[in-house]
Amino acid sequence: MVDAICYLPLTICYYWLFLLQLKRCPKEKIEEQIDYYVRMLGIEEKRKAFSKTLSGGQKRKLSVGIALIGDSKVGQELSLIAYK
Repeated sequence: MVDAICYLPLTICYYWLFLLQLKRCPKEKIEEQIDYYVRMLGIEEKRKAFSKTLSGGQKRKLSVGIALIGDSKVGQELSLIAYK
């Protein structure tokens, strides 16, 4: 499943930008969301890397970001757990 991410020639930021636009995230919050998940997942150095150049672990982090980004229900639940 992680390898399916490699099919589109996009960077981490463009994947997340695309998803945030699909989820109708306000334009002023898009960059903030991307910055937050890049830092949270520890992939700052790969921010502008194309998905096909990522290692297996970095692809997993990209997948986790895809699942969490845009105030998803999963992301909200994890935030609640993290702050308890």
